[in-house]
Amino acid sequence: MMVLRRFLLLPLLLGVSACSSLPSFSDVSAAFQPDPGRTLSAAPLPLPAASAASSASDPVAAFAASAAPGQSGAAGGQPARLARVFHAASGRQCREVILGAGFNERAQIVCQDPDGAFRSARPLLQGAPR
Repeated sequence: MMVLRRFLLLPLLLGVSACSSLPSFSDVSAAFQPDPGRTLSAAPLPLPAASAASSASDPVAAFAASAAPGQSGAAGGQPARLARVFHAASGRQCREVILGAGFNERAQIVCQDPDGAFRSARPLLQGAPR
């Protein structure tokens, strides 16, 4: 019975001695105090370059603005086809343009801004079925 008590008390004694080597709460909390000389500023983030391109300088956006669904043409010197017109969750009208031909086809999305200009947008889901 005495041997059993020693084995039961051994983990408790080891645990207490291990906890005594941990830093105290005041040591840990002092490490996370903010630096009084440093101030944080909320500077606005720059807009992505894709949203800055207007339909006048973006040939894909210019093609999408003037094409009807299924219509083919050229945009930036490559074959283009307007695959579909849809409304995004934001309420904006968006258009999917298929660029290239054969194995080199890729999709690009352009969406209409409140000012009426179409601008390139990133697709929400890559490889999603149409």
